[in-house]
Amino acid sequence: MALFRNLGLYNSKIVITLDQKKSYDCNSKGESAPETVFTSIKQGRKMFQGFSSVECYKENCDDLRCKGHLLISRKKMLSTVGRWLGLDIYIKAKK
Repeated sequence: MALFRNLGLYNSKIVITLDQKKSYDCNSKGESAPETVFTSIKQGRKMFQGFSSVECYKENCDDLRCKGHLLISRKKMLSTVGRWLGLDIYIKAKK
């Protein structure tokens, strides 16, 4: 959806349920994060355009396994596949 938003082809607000928020981010008590936002890196940079610096990077992937055997660990995957195809976008912004 973020790609379609960036191209101006989709501008409907995304609404998610509490259970969906919990599945993306929750604490050890099972409480969902205070805010969950679905965005693209381009949209993230635009949100923080008034800041002195903005870094956006992707993360998150699982171990690569085949028939229960570990082929590549998550730690190694994060530095390769995770940064290109990761589903989570992390933003560091400085005022």
